[in-house]
Amino acid sequence: MASTIQVDTIKDSGGTTVLASDGGGTALTPLPIGFGGTGAATLLAAGLANTPSFSAKLSGNQSIGDSSYTKLSFASEEWDIGGTYDASTNYRWTPAIVAKYNVKILIMWENVTAQDKKLQLAIYKNGSFYADVENIGSSASGADPTLMISLDLSLSASDYIEAFAYQSTGGSVNVVADYSWFQGQKIIGA
Repeated sequence: MASTIQVDTIKDSGGTTVLASDGGGTALTPLPIGFGGTGAATLLAAGLANTPSFSAKLSGNQSIGDSSYTKLSFASEEWDIGGTYDASTNYRWTPAIVAKYNVKILIMWENVTAQDKKLQLAIYKNGSFYADVENIGSSASGADPTLMISLDLSLSASDYIEAFAYQSTGGSVNVVADYSWFQGQKIIGA
């Protein structure tokens, strides 16, 4: 059995109207959403949405040459809420809003035949190395090792984030498009 409470007005103990409705679903007073009550009528207006947000994939396998950092060209957007990911020129994310963000990158290397060699995935912030994760190979020859990095970052409106890969197998190795992605979103309440 479901219960329903129906009222047109909610007042505080002093008799002041806190919430009011016209009876047809339209609020007559702002809904106090957010820390301390912002007066915003939606979660988005109260700053409680995890946007901007994006997810991008490689449009095809990308060859990574030996012993040099190569920017990963995540050119196929799955979504880009806020229009802040550049999928055509720089393959980077500039969130455009000062906030804390979660950034995640995952790549799969294809058929790595050289053992005991370095495979690396790095996040660059504003064109400079920021953080990385690496695997100094103990995989069997012919393996498809996967690397993932996930970081929470404080970013200014003009900061930008890029993904780079590095390997030292002695030749070129592909990053597999179907199993590689780059994502970022605002952290709500941080």
